[in-house]
Amino acid sequence: MNNYYIVPKKTNFNLSCKPLLLFFCRMLLIICLTILVMLIGVNKSSAQGQIDPAFNPGDNGFRFTEGANRDVKAIALQPDGKILIGGDFTSYNETVINKIARLTSAGLSDASFITGTGADSTVNDILLQQMVKYW
Repeated sequence: MNNYYIVPKKTNFNLSCKPLLLFFCRMLLIICLTILVMLIGVNKSSAQGQIDPAFNPGDNGFRFTEGANRDVKAIALQPDGKILIGGDFTSYNETVINKIARLTSAGLSDASFITGTGADSTVNDILLQQMVKYW
């Protein structure tokens, strides 16, 4: 089972999977995976805090960009290792993606995830069912 935590961006914190609830700064959602790997916003690190250099949410193959242009408020990890993100962003790596996207295990946008015009308002939660349906 995944555990969810909210921590402020750009803050030193303990990655020991103990509940944290801090209400200052820009908030990010963290999923503490059962295999002791954590996703921080849309960055990935080990339980020891080492950044995974293979996970690069801001590299579109041409130059470094910023990943999501606004807040990521929800993260869900699919069984195949792909990552669903939701929030109030309107682009990811300078590609128009309205508030919901799927990333590859390397952190790049998954072009096979078709959302049409995207969500009508901010995505605060993502529920992943066993049948891989998204709500």
